[in-house]
Amino acid sequence: MSTNSTTAKAKLREAALDYHEFPSPGKIAIAPTKQMINQRDL
Repeated sequence: MSTNSTTAKAKLREAALDYHEFPSPGKIAIAPTKQMINQRDL
């Protein structure tokens, strides 16, 4: 493995760890993809 690909891999790994360690606050938005006509559709 070259040094450049090792460095890129290390940066990607660090970014992934940071993403999971420091999640963004707030709720995830949920939106229906189909038409909701009545309560049963939910």
